[in-house]
Amino acid sequence: MKKLILIGLLLILVASLFAQKQTGRVTYFFNRDAKISLGNNMPTEQQKALTEMLKKQFQKTFVLEFSDSKSIYYQKKELQENTKSNINIMIFDGTAGKLYKSTSEKEYLKTDESLGKRFLISDKLLKPNWQLIDSTKKVLNYMCYKAKYIKEETEENDSLIKTTIEVWYAPDIPTNTGPDKLWGLPGLILEVHEGKVSIRATKVEINADNIAIEKPKKGKKISQDEFDEIHKKHMKKVKEMYEGGRQKDDGNTIRIKISG
Repeated sequence: MKKLILIGLLLILVASLFAQKQTGRVTYFFNRDAKISLGNNMPTEQQKALTEMLKKQFQKTFVLEFSDSKSIYYQKKELQENTKSNINIMIFDGTAGKLYKSTSEKEYLKTDESLGKRFLISDKLLKPNWQLIDSTKKVLNYMCYKAKYIKEETEENDSLIKTTIEVWYAPDIPTNTGPDKLWGLPGLILEVHEGKVSIRATKVEINADNIAIEKPKKGKKISQDEFDEIHKKHMKKVKEMYEGGRQKDDGNTIRIKISG
């Protein structure tokens, strides 16, 4: 235990000395391991093809650009594969838009247009209560250390959900940021595991060219709680529309159930 505490203190000291001088660009692979169930009113081959299309909706590429205590995290646009299917699938999971973080000012700004309007979500950047773990492994040839914390969220029925988030961070890259809203460790976070979600760095560019971190400015500025309330009402309307239309099912409707 004493060894772990000394290592943690040393890493924090190193990060505080050098984090302000580090810039870089990191590419991450995002995957959500969702279970997909389709209705039985389609041929087996079509079911397989549609299942693969759905799985790809949960696999995305993200980019994190950081400079000093600021960073931008966004989804990388990729070319759509040619397909004979005329089915267009869109899944809103909260990962769209650009996320700006400032660990020195402890704030974040996120753009969102998923509800048909342009929002600019602005709120405090809370530091996770990290627990350092005496465990190491290599990610992209960087020696990484393990850390975890318990994330608490309130469901619509006011029940409290606790999720363990485990990460691997690299002290050799002395910046205290990471993907999404994660930050606060003495090294860049290269890998994340949160329930069915995994995020893993596939490329790291230190002192990369053309990195200019700017605050997003466009959109109606609201807090995270305000946006969550708007989103909840929107999803309720979508659910009501779906349930209403389901009563008029003519036998050609494809029913999809996604969990996880």
